[in-house]
Amino acid sequence: MKKIEKQYMEIKNELFKLGFIIYGSINIVYHKCGRSYCKCKEDKSKLHGPYYLWTRKDKGKTISKKLNKKQVEIFKNLIENKKSFNLITEKMKKTSIEYILSL
Repeated sequence: MKKIEKQYMEIKNELFKLGFIIYGSINIVYHKCGRSYCKCKEDKSKLHGPYYLWTRKDKGKTISKKLNKKQVEIFKNLIENKKSFNLITEKMKKTSIEYILSL
């Protein structure tokens, strides 16, 4: 086995170690409630929240879903896994090109 083939296998093993992946981002938002007697109407420091939203694109549309605090931590990890996935597949592409050019 050539050195480059071994390198590719090591990269592929990195990929197998990844867990679940998702794409998108986590946003923290605060809202006014709209009630005339609420403090949030006049004072921006009294807005309601934080609320956590997972936002992503699906078929060209932006979709957001509310998350609870437990879900936020899980989703952050899954988004990081997606970033790692992208880096690993880029390494695989580059190594594949090196291999083919070395033939």
